[in-house]
Amino acid sequence: MSSPQSNTDQKTVTPRTAATVLTGLGRSAIAVISVAGDQAASAVDQYFHRATPSPMHPGQIRYGTWSSSQNQASQNQASGESIVVTPIDVDQFEIHCHGGQAAIDVILSDLQVAGVEIATGPHPMTTKPLLIREAESVLIECTTAQNAAIAMDQVRGSMNQWAEDALTSARQNWKSIIEQAREILTYAPLTTHLTQPYRIVLVGAPNVGKSSLTNAILGYNRSITMNTAGTTRDVLHAETIIGGIPIRISDTAGIRQNTGFEQNTGFEQADEIEKEGIRRAIQEIETADLVIRVRDPETDFAAIPGRIKSIDVTNKSDLITDGQFIDSHIVDGDISAILVSATNGDGVETLLSTIKNQLVQHRPSAGSPAAVNQRQVEALRRISNAGDDKGVIEAVAALIAKATDLPQLDA
Repeated sequence: MSSPQSNTDQKTVTPRTAATVLTGLGRSAIAVISVAGDQAASAVDQYFHRATPSPMHPGQIRYGTWSSSQNQASQNQASGESIVVTPIDVDQFEIHCHGGQAAIDVILSDLQVAGVEIATGPHPMTTKPLLIREAESVLIECTTAQNAAIAMDQVRGSMNQWAEDALTSARQNWKSIIEQAREILTYAPLTTHLTQPYRIVLVGAPNVGKSSLTNAILGYNRSITMNTAGTTRDVLHAETIIGGIPIRISDTAGIRQNTGFEQNTGFEQADEIEKEGIRRAIQEIETADLVIRVRDPETDFAAIPGRIKSIDVTNKSDLITDGQFIDSHIVDGDISAILVSATNGDGVETLLSTIKNQLVQHRPSAGSPAAVNQRQVEALRRISNAGDDKGVIEAVAALIAKATDLPQLDA
């Protein structure tokens, strides 16, 4: 390993090399910085001191320290930041460092001293395919490791490579490409949802334990609970992660069983505050990805529009007597409801597993192509509906179209 150089001895690279932060700010313990361009290797090598002196090759994961320009000037290499560098190609590297803004700023500042341009958006290299650039913009906004892994596969070229291969082989294999496109589309409900939490709404009559169930799902007390009907008068939101999936849970006001969702009827017994809470609850239900209908052993489930995906939960299972159930999923002849006790935790794990399975039924395997936005989904639909090789070629060409806009660079 060569000894650190001072700033005056450092070689300044050409501005054709650029860097961008791939991870969201303040979201994770680890930040990922991409450096790509003709002189990326020499720029990284100025500051990265490998734990072992052997040359870096694509596909490796190399541990070492990042010795900033200030540390190099004082010959204080030992005080560098511990990082991991992954060579993606001979001219592209990923720097994995502490996720704090200060650590990110140090590395970006050093790269800028070396002549690397710093992009404020997706990587500015004009030769980078649109599919990869779109994936980068999604990766920046991911909030869970599982979702980020799907986006990172696309940043590394899974979708782009599939599209390029499809374009070159479409004349002979267009029927097979159609089937592959249809398979990719089965993952779209998840892969186009990587940056936004799924919206789950709890709905039920007053005092069936919706707020207690919300707290049980979250693992902490977000909602106020009392043995009094109507404690929740507004919609309360909280975010969590279930099985690697970001979730926004909405705890709604109790809705009386005779409330009409389509006609907004059944409010006669409610005061003005309760009426407003019910209206807001109905608005949340209409836009939910999943509704959890909650009852207790003495009430019925609230009616919701049939088009909305839902899970039925019978809460307060600890109050059910032996004569009221046959097994853990049957109460008074109802075989669909999950028995849960929000107070002692019984059935909560079953509910969490059911939520995950309802929201995500198909997940791509590691390294598989995936559509990360609606534009890509529409192009894949065109491919899947094509009637001949010409239609497939035209649709694939639209999928890999070149970008016309570039991100702004910091001065």
